[in-house]
Amino acid sequence: MGSTKRVTIQPGLHVNLFFGPGGFFCRWDPDIPKPITKWQQRRYLAERDRFLKGLSIEIGDIIIIDWRGTHLFNRGRKETVSREFRV
Repeated sequence: MGSTKRVTIQPGLHVNLFFGPGGFFCRWDPDIPKPITKWQQRRYLAERDRFLKGLSIEIGDIIIIDWRGTHLFNRGRKETVSREFRV
């Protein structure tokens, strides 16, 4: 079982979101811009959250740990569990 979604961040910049047996990951097309603007980051996070919320309705709880903290996606809702454990 797996799921994938291609998201346009801005013209010429896309992110492919994947979820499968190996977990959640994304691939930027072309590579992630350096530096990434705050607008691009907010757009990416909004699309990632939308993707994971929909997926959590189908498969149940999903936990994501990133630089902003630990987040739980449960039945279409997102909850920030902790800001202390970050990568």
